[in-house]
Amino acid sequence: MNRKGFLLGEYTLKVVIAVLSILILVFLLTTIYNTFTSKNNILQAKSTIEMVQGLISEANLKGQSYGLLTEPQGWVLKYYSLGNVANCEGKKCICVCQNEGYFSSVDSNCNNPNYGYCEKSDSNIINLNIIEIKTKGINVKKEGESISITLSGN
Repeated sequence: MNRKGFLLGEYTLKVVIAVLSILILVFLLTTIYNTFTSKNNILQAKSTIEMVQGLISEANLKGQSYGLLTEPQGWVLKYYSLGNVANCEGKKCICVCQNEGYFSSVDSNCNNPNYGYCEKSDSNIINLNIIEIKTKGINVKKEGESISITLSGN
């Protein structure tokens, strides 16, 4: 009887089980990390929206205000005048959403509470194209009855 072949099979089985166990642990750790990161990004998006709403209120009183968009990095600030985001119930809406991914667009991310945060806005905002959040300064300016949000220097 060949004992060397029997030991080789037993050793191989142990290695395969060890590799599979390590892969499962890496998958679980990645999933847990992404869950906490996603929740943190949503909280940062909410605070960014609150800051922008504060700048809009200040601009309504003083005529102009200035702020920095810093978090969450790589996400975007977007305004919906038609309220075509589920959270906004048909009203005007300011959103901070994850930038386009492999299988989604900014609009679909704004409709998904895991990839964006939106808040209703009473202000009519003009000149707000999509602004990517990467430590960018924004100017918030009152123009007649509307609010203009642009990047600093534009």
